[in-house]
Amino acid sequence: MSNCLSLDPCTPQVPTVVKGADQTLDVQLKTQSGFVDLTSASEIKAVLLNADGSFLEKKLSTGGIVLVSGPSGHFQIQLAASETLLLAESVAPAYSDIQVNFVIAMKTTIVNLIGVVSIVASRYPTAP
Repeated sequence: MSNCLSLDPCTPQVPTVVKGADQTLDVQLKTQSGFVDLTSASEIKAVLLNADGSFLEKKLSTGGIVLVSGPSGHFQIQLAASETLLLAESVAPAYSDIQVNFVIAMKTTIVNLIGVVSIVASRYPTAP
């Protein structure tokens, strides 16, 4: 059964991060040949852009990333309210990007996830 509320083609909803709120983002890495096996990853790092031009880095080694299923490339990025408050807001109609770096057998792979999350000041915009 699908969670899609629109007609075909159904595209998954882009997750929304509300600045100043705790948030957990689910990420699953997949290529044309199948899921990226992260079972033996010694490090996974996710990088998001802050409003001041600096970057927020979350790492597996420091507890900011949780590996849910290595064989299916599934992990979570855990963001605290104090961190989401500093993130750069998405500028409509585009969404924000996340860079993911992972290390397997001492080889670093960089994956740029383009337009995968919407970062907003409030879930409900205020009236003018």
